[in-house]
Amino acid sequence: MSQSTRRIDSHDTGETKAALQRRIEELTLLNRVGSICSQARDEDDLLTQATRLVAQALYPDNCGFLLFDEQRQALVTHPSFVLSDPTVSTEDKPLGVGIVSEVFRKREALRVGDVRQSPAYLAADSRTKSEMCLPVAVGERIYGVLNIECDRLNAFSEADEQLMTTVVDMVANTLERLRTAEEQLRAEQQVRLFVDGTSDALWDWDLTSD
Repeated sequence: MSQSTRRIDSHDTGETKAALQRRIEELTLLNRVGSICSQARDEDDLLTQATRLVAQALYPDNCGFLLFDEQRQALVTHPSFVLSDPTVSTEDKPLGVGIVSEVFRKREALRVGDVRQSPAYLAADSRTKSEMCLPVAVGERIYGVLNIECDRLNAFSEADEQLMTTVVDMVANTLERLRTAEEQLRAEQQVRLFVDGTSDALWDWDLTSD
């Protein structure tokens, strides 16, 4: 075997090992996110733990979830949002402003290799050079977005986007479950209050009639 052939084989082996290592890391992340989702009892805990895992996986400067607030008509930064600089603004993002709003409106993931070239970019952290944002949605319902920023150009790959798409799908389905359960609980409480109130009214009416 010639030296050039050995170098090619060595290079191929290195690429194979790197690809295998990445696949192991992806599966580990998805397994951990799946565990969080299956055990989640409230959305704050869910989003906090999911954000921590995303930050560990991609090592971004800023990352986390923004949830849609219907009353304010804005995307609100969840308290678990990770910031490398705590002075960066986390104020509400009105619909129609910024990349996060565009992703929310179109319900499509967006990777921006150089935010300076994006007319939709709203500068919150002057160090940010690239951004990846994904919608958190189930069917027709959209809950918000996952936003990830980095101080390096072209920091996020197509593989990163595919991995994060799976993550947000898992989180979105868990949010759907948690909020549906909460809505059902509220409905049951309202029915219980109505029944109790009706029973009291009938009891009072019986006493009055007697």
